[in-house]
Amino acid sequence: PYSESPSDSPSPSYSPPTSPLGSPRHTPTPWNVARWTYPDREALVIQTEHDAIGEVSPLWCPDERAEEQAANAALIVRAVNSHAALVEACQLARQTLNAKGGILATERIEATQHLDAALRLAGEEGGA
Repeated sequence: PYSESPSDSPSPSYSPPTSPLGSPRHTPTPWNVARWTYPDREALVIQTEHDAIGEVSPLWCPDERAEEQAANAALIVRAVNSHAALVEACQLARQTLNAKGGILATERIEATQHLDAALRLAGEEGGA
């Protein structure tokens, strides 16, 4: 299964990690949600071990929706943290389904295990 290492703290000469094609990559996972307390307010912050990524702000909601805001932050983190595993599992499933000469039972089991693990990581139930 897929995992990424946390990046080092940014420095004044920090440049974001790049993909093989040279385009910037996202902050490495895993991400998490933390409640930060400021002198005048509290905020939900999406962060890694070393970096703050963003603050979840109810800009479009004039009323108090703290529970919805927390659920949105959790969804963002779950989606980001499970993305690579879901892509990897889908690629393995596609490769298994497109295999020439039929699918062996062991290949089917392996693809299903990857799909189930990725779905659990995304907060969904694996298995049927």
